[in-house]
Amino acid sequence: MSSVGFVGPVRDVDAFKAFAKEVNGARKGEHNEACRRHGKTKERVFLAQTPMGAMVNVYSEGLNAGFFMARLRGSSNAFDKFYLESLSKMSGVNLSDLPAGPPPNLAFEWENGKPGKASTMIGMPVPEAAKFWQFCREMTARYAEHGEARESKGITLERAFYLHDAKMVAVYLEGDDPAGAIAKSLTSSLPYDKWFIDQASAVHGIDMRAGMPPKPELYFSFDA
Repeated sequence: MSSVGFVGPVRDVDAFKAFAKEVNGARKGEHNEACRRHGKTKERVFLAQTPMGAMVNVYSEGLNAGFFMARLRGSSNAFDKFYLESLSKMSGVNLSDLPAGPPPNLAFEWENGKPGKASTMIGMPVPEAAKFWQFCREMTARYAEHGEARESKGITLERAFYLHDAKMVAVYLEGDDPAGAIAKSLTSSLPYDKWFIDQASAVHGIDMRAGMPPKPELYFSFDA
């Protein structure tokens, strides 16, 4: 099994909400069947309001999770075609004609093996990839401290994915209240938390202590 995280622009928010309404309602059975057919075991789709505009945040687990779009583009299934057309409409990009490129790369992960009660996602820019990869190396070198800091706030799982073409990172979190845990980290007095926020602000070109955007809203999900 593998996992993947993605973040992308939503040009037509009404189209996204209409799509989510169908997937959660009249076509929920078709959506669940499509997830199973394509080897997905978990899916979470969020709508986030950010300084860059509305963004969709997607996390999936399953067989070759990073190549779901490739399978979707090659499918003749009626629901798959509806799914792809809906994504193209909401993003303003014809996803059927996108050139092949690398899927998001899992850059860092931590988990304690406990189930999380809730989940959230964050998408942030990466102006300089070298700084981001160095940050990942340093977090790995301080892995025990990282885990202690996350567990102290109820986080159970964290995965960060680098999007090569978009120059962004998509971070997926699970825990008791992962969105609340992020807020606590911003004002924490723990040395590791202070270091983490300083480094993350420098890497992403954002003053994270000035506050984070509104909590992303979970619009639909799937579990096998």
